[in-house]
Amino acid sequence: MHLAIIQTWGLGDLVMTTPVIAEYRRLYPDSRLTIIVQGRAQAALLDGSPMVDQIIEMPPRENWPAYLRFFFALRRQRIDVAFLGTRIDPSWLLWSLKVLAGIPILIGDGEKSPHLYSIRGRIDPSIHRVDRMLETFALWSGQTPTVASFPLPRAKGLQEARSRLAEAGLGPGRFVVIHPGSSVTAGTDKRIPVDVARRIAQSVLERRPDLSVAFIFGPDEVDYIPSFADLDNRQVILHGLSLSVTVALISEGTGFIGSDSGLGHVAAAFGIPTITVVGPTIASETAPYGDKAKVVRRNEPLACQPCWGTPLYGHCPYEVRCMNELPEADIVEMTATWGTRDR
Repeated sequence: MHLAIIQTWGLGDLVMTTPVIAEYRRLYPDSRLTIIVQGRAQAALLDGSPMVDQIIEMPPRENWPAYLRFFFALRRQRIDVAFLGTRIDPSWLLWSLKVLAGIPILIGDGEKSPHLYSIRGRIDPSIHRVDRMLETFALWSGQTPTVASFPLPRAKGLQEARSRLAEAGLGPGRFVVIHPGSSVTAGTDKRIPVDVARRIAQSVLERRPDLSVAFIFGPDEVDYIPSFADLDNRQVILHGLSLSVTVALISEGTGFIGSDSGLGHVAAAFGIPTITVVGPTIASETAPYGDKAKVVRRNEPLACQPCWGTPLYGHCPYEVRCMNELPEADIVEMTATWGTRDR
């Protein structure tokens, strides 16, 4: 049997889909597995995974010649079943998988073209996307899913991550990662404001003299780095890292504090205490998964929250109060319970 798992959204969405990979491998250890993504970062996330036979990048639909070639090439792969991540339901994609790629069985929970699915789950926003995807997959497998596990590979970047940590004077399991940024394309209103992030870092270090802080920034966040110049002792900036090194570095940390972005999902996937700061976005079904993952927002919600997906997002007339008026003391208090770890 040959299964394709399709996740065309962001990095965090792919992390939330990886429990389906683990479940498929548990039930069908000798079958073939293809992962179809859009974006180099998404493809890099699972590079080197022993659970995955191949990772394929889908071209954008705007590039029609490449798009058609992609699906006709997919047809030659003889895929038996395709599982689509939750809420991925454009009719053109379903039709292309069914007709152009010749995949006979489609599994998902989309609402736009229900007749194209062989197995279709139900979207319940009160259920976390991780659990919902496992439930939808179980409708096809007929097996009760096990507890969600996240098979993210880290070996590829581990040596370089430890080297960079050593150069920065950071010991494995003795530092907190703070990721205040988000990509410009996702909108900078999601970012943790500079003053807020720096105050939190300083307060954490005052509360935890046994820890250091590593601010990390991705390639779409370099514009934010100058705002974090002249850091105090036990605070460093790490950037210019590949995704595999970033993943491994996060896995070495004591805890993680970040904006609503994919790296929080990476931290939670490794079972690291994770705090996700939420202001304009919706985190009810998409927050990092697990008991150690917490969401922090303004104590008293504003009438405009959340503005994600509305014309107000990116054009806030209130100076992004939802991100500037966070319960910083609560965040610091949470870190007091984080134990150092030997890796």
